[in-house]
Amino acid sequence: MNIVKKKRRNLFFGLVGLSLAVLMISALYLEEQKKQMKTELVFQESEVLNLPVIERSEELIEVPMKVNAEKVISFYASDKEENELMQAVSEYQGVWRPSQSVCYSFSNKVFEVTAMVSGKVSEIYQDELMGKCVEVDCGNGLVITYQSLSNVNVILNQTVRQFDLIGLAGENSYHSDLGVHAQITAHLNGELVDPEKLIHSKVSELN
Repeated sequence: MNIVKKKRRNLFFGLVGLSLAVLMISALYLEEQKKQMKTELVFQESEVLNLPVIERSEELIEVPMKVNAEKVISFYASDKEENELMQAVSEYQGVWRPSQSVCYSFSNKVFEVTAMVSGKVSEIYQDELMGKCVEVDCGNGLVITYQSLSNVNVILNQTVRQFDLIGLAGENSYHSDLGVHAQITAHLNGELVDPEKLIHSKVSELN
């Protein structure tokens, strides 16, 4: 009987010892797994932090409409060809004057006038000759004015993105013979510039 009890006691302590050994091995294994996961996490974070920064490319200045409007008045510049100069003068009250803007027409139909480039609306006004006008400060000394609008869809100090709706083409007194059209004037550092020469340029690269 004592022999049986002794065997049972030895078996019990043996099982207890085996269980403790299993628990210790499991604890060591889990600890090792935690260390490995921590190392992998640090490595991944390091990879993320060292990723190259990809800058968004700067937008290029585009035409002020989505429709295929026709240029009916060009900006006057002495270096243009004779046939171009003929399209760069306009008559008002019997006097022919060089054009300081570019005018677009869409078969005398109303069309949407859109932002040529992103900027901030710096002025909105009604001009006696040019009609409703919206001035947008595009940065780096560039200011674009959208004229001859029948309707204005922006407010003062509003930030506009490229292709946002500025307004609708309309009529004005200065170019009454053109009917419905949009008129674009541009200033760079206070000087008049040809709006067409700005197209496909970056604002940051303008002099």
